[in-house]
Amino acid sequence: MDKNTLYSESVEAFNQTKNLYHYTSFDVLKIIINTQKFRLTRIDEVGDKLEIKYIDRIWKNRTFVGCFTDSFDNEIVWKNFAKNNSGICIDFGSIDVSKLKFYDDRNYEFKKIIKTDFDYTSYDNTNDFGIHSVSGLKVIYRCDPELLAEPNQELIDFFEGVKDVNDRDGFYNHPFQGYIKEERLFDNEKEFRIRVALIPKGKGTSLTTNGQIFHSPMIKYIFMGVDLNEIKIYIKRENAYLEEIVDFCHQYAIKVMIINN
Repeated sequence: MDKNTLYSESVEAFNQTKNLYHYTSFDVLKIIINTQKFRLTRIDEVGDKLEIKYIDRIWKNRTFVGCFTDSFDNEIVWKNFAKNNSGICIDFGSIDVSKLKFYDDRNYEFKKIIKTDFDYTSYDNTNDFGIHSVSGLKVIYRCDPELLAEPNQELIDFFEGVKDVNDRDGFYNHPFQGYIKEERLFDNEKEFRIRVALIPKGKGTSLTTNGQIFHSPMIKYIFMGVDLNEIKIYIKRENAYLEEIVDFCHQYAIKVMIINN
């Protein structure tokens, strides 16, 4: 399957998804609600070494992603991303990426770059950049034949010796998990992403005596605006913070759905 077909299928799958969910902790939920913003991470900071391998160097420091899934009752995702029964799941509903707004940590809103300003020469601040594209995508997984050609016993031993997913330092996404029956498989997470690519208002690259420079914003995160009227929260009944979470959400008139195991 060629890249264009794969991309089209990914976009179509995102657009057909009725609701998108994000699993996280209560502490992160409080930040999202208090700021009305959801954080997207620069893609070279997400910890997936295999994925970064396939990103063109022009975009590696310019692309930001936020991760979602398509259900609120995925036990594997509850375990790995919502601290088992102490976390929560945010229902964002159906997301129209064309209506989303994005900001830096100082509340500067990134605007769509329609035309390059060739007289613009500043690249030092986030407001020197704008949006190239915003995409909603379903992650379609493909194994890397090069890495899967032969099992690496050292990596297999490493995985088997690590019991806590939080101690794996970004390696839990490695395709060798298939050899050792790792519980957290890519396909189980049914991952969807919102992807934002930024470009300079001026020229995107410049030539120096040392070669070509790809100008990128010097930030690790951008933030997606969140309409609190459009979200609701799922929480497990056995959550030790159940009452506190419910009270907090009710202060903002956010609907809470309590679910049983």
